[in-house]
Amino acid sequence: MTSSKIAETEIEFVQFGTGGGFTGEIKTYMLNSRGELFENDSLLKSIDLKATLTLFKLAKEISDYEFKETGNMYSYIIIKKREITNRIVWSFGNTKVNQDVIEFYKKLKTTTK
Repeated sequence: MTSSKIAETEIEFVQFGTGGGFTGEIKTYMLNSRGELFENDSLLKSIDLKATLTLFKLAKEISDYEFKETGNMYSYIIIKKREITNRIVWSFGNTKVNQDVIEFYKKLKTTTK
């Protein structure tokens, strides 16, 4: 039942992470519709499908939001819907990015712990 509700969100995956700085390193996480959370290309853990559904519903709410302002250090969220991929990028400390994006990012980050 929950997996069909996840499919209704039309979200295929959410990718998020940070990058930049002195080394230019990019830290990447990806959550797919099966609740599998990857760090770079390695499976980190599985997330409860109810939690995945909650995150995908939040992703759908901001999936059309456009914001791309990078700086030396930045965070990003990529939301892949069936036919559209949206990349939201903001630099650390940026106050212009929508607060819903920041809150969503914080929730995504808690899944990595």
